[in-house]
Parts: sequence; C-alpha cells; structure tokens
Amino acid sequence: MNRQELLRILALSSEFKEGDLSVGGTTDDQLRAEARRKLANLRLGEIAKTTFVEDDLSELLAQSANKTLLMEVASLHIGSVKRMLLSGSGEMWWQRYRDALSSEMIAAVVKLMTNDELATITNTFFNPLQGATSDEPVPIGSPHHLGSYIQANNPRDNEEEILFTILEGLTYGCGDVLIGLTPANNDMETITRLGQLLAAIIGRLNLPSRFYLMTGITAQTEARSRFKLDVAFQSLTGTSKALTAMTGLNVTELLELTASFDGVCFETGQGSELLGDAAEGVDMATLESRAFGFARCLRQQVERRQRRPAWIVANSLVGLNSQQAFRSGEQILRASLESSATAKLHGLTVGLDVCTTFQSGIEPATLRQLTAQIAEQAAPSFLNAIAGNADPLLGHLTTSFRQHPALRIAQNKRIASAMYRRLDELGIINGGGQPAANSLTTARLYSQFAQSGGDASSDETLHAEGLKKLERLKQQGLDLGYGHLPDYSAPKEVERRLENVYSQARRGMHARQD
Repeated sequence: MNRQELLRILALSSEFKEGDLSVGGTTDDQLRAEARRKLANLRLGEIAKTTFVEDDLSELLAQSANKTLLMEVASLHIGSVKRMLLSGSGEMWWQRYRDALSSEMIAAVVKLMTNDELATITNTFFNPLQGATSDEPVPIGSPHHLGSYIQANNPRDNEEEILFTILEGLTYGCGDVLIGLTPANNDMETITRLGQLLAAIIGRLNLPSRFYLMTGITAQTEARSRFKLDVAFQSLTGTSKALTAMTGLNVTELLELTASFDGVCFETGQGSELLGDAAEGVDMATLESRAFGFARCLRQQVERRQRRPAWIVANSLVGLNSQQAFRSGEQILRASLESSATAKLHGLTVGLDVCTTFQSGIEPATLRQLTAQIAEQAAPSFLNAIAGNADPLLGHLTTSFRQHPALRIAQNKRIASAMYRRLDELGIINGGGQPAANSLTTARLYSQFAQSGGDASSDETLHAEGLKKLERLKQQGLDLGYGHLPDYSAPKEVERRLENVYSQARRGMHARQD
C-alpha cells in the first residue's frame, strides 16, 4: 500500500475531531466504518514498509524498532493486535513485543478501539518510573497512583506569589511528580531567578519531587551554567518540520540536548501541528503517537548511555487547541483516552493536562465533571494542578488544587509514597490520612521554608507573617487562602469569582467593536 492511501485510511479511521478535517478526516460514520475495516485487515509488516513522512524523525523512529521482534509479528493484522491487547494475556504479549510496535502501528490499533476498549487498555497497562523509588508501595506511574505537577504560573514572575502558590498546592497533596512554571519573561536573568526559587523550595522543604521551567531547551541548556536545572522540559510534535519550527533545532540536535539532562518532561498534544503545513498530511492521533515515539527513542538512548533507568515522563496537553482541534467535551474525552493509551503502549509514564480555552464554550463546572471522568477512564499517572481553575498566565481553564484530593478519594488512589511520607512529616496530612489544606497549613509550610533558609524568627512570628502574606495575596486577586468545603469542593465565593471570570472572557470575545 502506498503512503497516500495509508494516510487516507488512518485519517478516515479517526474518531471525529475538527482538527482532522484538514488532513482528510470525515464526519461520515459510514466512511469511517469502512476505513476501519480496511485498517483492521492491514498487516504490521505493511505498515513497517511505509514511510509516513520523509524526514529525520521517521528515520529515528525506524532505527529504534526491534527488527528481530518485528519479524515474529509482521504477519499479524492490526485487528488481531487489538484483540490480543484486550485479551487476558494482552499485557504479557505486549511486554514481549512492545519494542516491535512502531508509533504508526500503535496509532492504528488505538483508532480501532471504542472508548470502553481504550479505558480497558489505560487501566491495565502501567509504566512506573524505575530507579530509586521503585521499591516504594506507590511509585509514580503505578496502578494505585494519581499524582500531579504543580504549575505555578505568574504573569509578573513574582517570587512571593509563586512561593505561596506552590506552598498551597503542597497542602492539597499536589506536586509529587513535578513542580514548575512557565516564565512570563524568557530573559536569562528571570529564568535563573525562578529556577533558583524552585530549587530552594524543594531543597529547603526536602521534597521528594523535581522541578522544571517551561521555556526553550536552548535557554534551559544555557541556564545550567548558572544553577542546577533539575528536569528538562520540551514540547514534542510528530514531524521534523514542526519540531524545527518550534525549537530551531533538527531532530538529532534536539535528541542530544534533551539526553544531556538527568530527567526530561515531554509535552505533547493533539492539534499542535494544525498551523501551516507542518502536519505533512498526517492525522492528529498519529502525529502524537510519533511524538511519543521520539520520547521512547530518547529513553532508549539515555538508558544505553547511562546503563540505568531514565527519569522520563510524557504529558499530553488535551484541549488547549480546542478552538481548532476540538469542539466538544466528547472529543476531549476521546483525545484523552487515545493519548493515554498511546503513551502507555509506548512504555511511557504519562500524564494529562485536561484544559480548554475560553473560546471553546465548555464551562468550568462541565470541565470539572469531564476531568473526573477522564481521570477515571484514561487513568493518567498525573494531572496538572494550579491554584484556581483559570491559569493566570496562559489564560485557559484546567485542574485546580482542590480537585486533586477528591479525585484520589473517588478512585481510591494516592500520591507517590515518598511525597506522602514527607508531607506527613511536614504536618500536612490530617488524622484521616488526607491533606489538611487550609491557611494554617500553608503558613506552617512558609515558616519551615523561611527557617530552613536561615531566618531565626520564632515559629509563631513566621506563622503569623505567613498568614498575613497569604491574606494580602488573596485580597490582590489570587485564588489563595480560600480553603475548601468538606468534600474539597470550592467555596461559593470562589465559584462565583470563577464564573465571573469565565462570563467576562466570553463576553469580551463576542463583543462587537463600535
């Protein structure tokens, strides 16, 4: 089968999303069903022989495939692989042959699955991070783990506001995977200042977490001469053209830079190649699968070099491109299931950022319900966590600190054991074993942070100072210090505030100019 025909079948097989219409997707259920029948009858060997995009990324992905294992399964149809993965012996089969499955093969299998079948995959296949914490009862990425990464974005890059945002997030049990932010200003002085702040928070409180800065990989590499940057952050896409447009680097250069860090957090997202011709005619789910393939290649390279497990996680940002790629909660749910299943079948530890733009029309309450459904069905290892549902810098809706304890309770999951123990030592965990999130615990953390930095003031003095600072930040408009209701839901005052932000943003976007 030639390249164009295979791309056409893959695009038509995709569950409907607006973003795929530009590359041959369809709204016609009959056309989709026929394309899926053709896809199910394709053999793995046929896909292996097809070059989807003639670029450096395709070459890298091809080189990473286990040719010996592929020969053993090349005659299998895509439909047969789907049935095998969903069978009782699916995990055992996958453990043997996963390195023979190319990113395009994985994308093809995922396209054939219903939402319920994808949920079966996501709740069966887990890839815990290996290494120092592999003997923990609940390591990151394990079946009973639901963690988070704190994103303490601040439009002013204000250190005190960022500090208290992170401290409050910790009181909700957030941040066991990563703590980080996107600098509003990308100059080296700001990057250094904020990186040193994050390092100080983790170091002074002795947190078993890691930190990152969402800025260009070249800037991160330069910043390492000024301070020890813990984890590299890098957005990924599914074609060399898109990667170069994003980073200014070719695939080899990007691979070398990211491989030089001790840990890497990759961010992907269906719809990231919608602008221009960077998609190269490939549908969104297949492009994201190729991005996960890059992450898998990096892990293989690092582990060969260092001869030890690599600390690598992938985070799929689902919904931020919603105006172009997604128009409904159902589409975001489908994309979340696809992303989680695809990453897990690549052997990656995967998280999700379930978010929407104000343009999408998905209201905050609807997004919270959707997030709970996605957390259960897509079984991500972690979710985004911010002080309120509205990111103050990036201007979109996502998961708040308050939602995390309720999500964990509902699913009988926990944060990573190492972080749970440390938060308990810091006085964050209450008698019921849950985060005691309130102003007092935030102020207590502030006191410990200050004293660890050399402040000789008494606990009482620093505690009072922390409460005063927290109240001032609350009065300045930050969603800090409001606490929560007994079920960890937001107080009515916070709900009204968010509804006003959402309503004003919607009115502003639809207002007519005089």
